[in-house]
Amino acid sequence: MIGRKLVIALATALICNLASGQVSNPRNLKVLCFGNSSHIMFVDFKEAIDTSEVLKTEATTYNLETVDPDNPGEFATYLPVARAFPCFIALNQSGDYLANLTGFVDPEELMSFFSKLDTLSSEPYSKESMENLYKKWRKKIKKTERYNNMIAAGRFYDFQVGGGYAFLSGDAVENRSGFAMTAGMSFRQHIKGTRLFLCAGPALDCLPKKEFRLRLPVDAELFLGRTYPIDWRVRAGAWGGYSLNNWDAGLSTSIVAEMGSFDFSIGYVRGLIDRNPAAETSSFSNMVIASIRLRIGD
Repeated sequence: MIGRKLVIALATALICNLASGQVSNPRNLKVLCFGNSSHIMFVDFKEAIDTSEVLKTEATTYNLETVDPDNPGEFATYLPVARAFPCFIALNQSGDYLANLTGFVDPEELMSFFSKLDTLSSEPYSKESMENLYKKWRKKIKKTERYNNMIAAGRFYDFQVGGGYAFLSGDAVENRSGFAMTAGMSFRQHIKGTRLFLCAGPALDCLPKKEFRLRLPVDAELFLGRTYPIDWRVRAGAWGGYSLNNWDAGLSTSIVAEMGSFDFSIGYVRGLIDRNPAAETSSFSNMVIASIRLRIGD
């Protein structure tokens, strides 16, 4: 550690003495240094400036002010520019953004940044524009925080589309078999300490002869194991639904092969309520469906 400080001190003294007198800050610019002791390169910068009066003088010439990114106060609007810390941000007297230097490699790089500010010709990015950028950045940060909190709490969302074969069972004479489609979304909650997920969400089924059914499944999903790159799961549960002025309810089950954020499943949906209770014949709905699902959070 001592050797490292000595190297930084010698390099700083040599470079800054060579560069001394080359910067003067004729426009009275201000440089903000975003960083704190939790950032390694910021600690290196502090060691360098503490061991060189020349570098300290040049920093004073450019009105350098240290800003803690965890508590930036009035300078929060400049945070979107700081991709890593420390980040040196040059401002004019109106607070307009001019340029930045990300990170601290050695004193020479910082001195070069200072010297370029004297002849900088780029158009400033107004303070008002930075405020608008900051608002958009904050929205993105909050969205990311909500997503991370959702994952940490074991909450997930699924979006599904599928197609297959639907038919009636029982002693019904009518023929309503044919192609069926389904689409839906569901909320999935992991039960901590287990391999079990509870799932619920609406689905819309398109059945033969232009019949539509709104269905609400409530399922349990159990993780079975992995055969790389596939995670195997099984889903089973009950559902309630409504179609053609009739209520319906039943059971469903499926085997699920998950790969990354998607899964492919083959399932069976069985209705248990007679669709024609007033008739002499009975009929029960059935679907065999192959589906693909987008799993948000997996």
